[in-house]
Amino acid sequence: MGLHRAIIFLRVILCIGASLSQSVVTLDCEDVVTGILNEDTKLTCSIKSTIVKKYDLINLSKIENKKPTSVFSLEAGAKQPRNNRIKIIRPDSDDVSLLIQKTELTDEGNYQYDLETRAGYDSKIIRLKVKAPYSLPKVTLHSNTMGAINLSCETTGYPQAQIHWFVNGNLTSESNSSSNKTPAGLMITSILQINNSQITSEDNYTCAVWSLDKNVYEIQGQLWGKFIALILQIISTNIF
Repeated sequence: MGLHRAIIFLRVILCIGASLSQSVVTLDCEDVVTGILNEDTKLTCSIKSTIVKKYDLINLSKIENKKPTSVFSLEAGAKQPRNNRIKIIRPDSDDVSLLIQKTELTDEGNYQYDLETRAGYDSKIIRLKVKAPYSLPKVTLHSNTMGAINLSCETTGYPQAQIHWFVNGNLTSESNSSSNKTPAGLMITSILQINNSQITSEDNYTCAVWSLDKNVYEIQGQLWGKFIALILQIISTNIF
């Protein structure tokens, strides 16, 4: 009976000790981080504790299909992996921020950061978003066999955006858009068809890139009616 009570008492002490050790160390991380394509991205994290200032082990895992896969792991005093794009910035301090070098589109996602110290452990989830600024839209025109011309607007960036057309400042829905993924991001192309008879030299055609993430127009390109009329005149005289 005495032995049974002693075992129970020991278990209680161990549980209390484990609980106290977990409570004296906290991993403080920025929850959502936005990285720029091909630039370095900092995952800001620090140890909050009155007892320890250094880690024993840190591990970063990417969560895909609800399963974490380790992408970076380092024990205290060990050398950082040479062929890993992820590095710890200040290994001998309570700043345990990580740096993802030359950020790629595939780096986007959720990460689990695990920290172990002699005083306890903690874990945090970090959401990494990757952005590639959209390029200045390239506006071109092509004649077709339907007695009309196609205005084409093309831009590249990330994440997903939309191209909106404005004719003389008025938004129009008469356009078709498509997108293809490239190493530089998403290439988005939108085509607006207009009749030759509708074009005047005073017309202004604008394609604007609408950010779905920010709900703002980030960048735009323009083509004037007088330029379109000039091109059509050149085409009609068979100079090209």
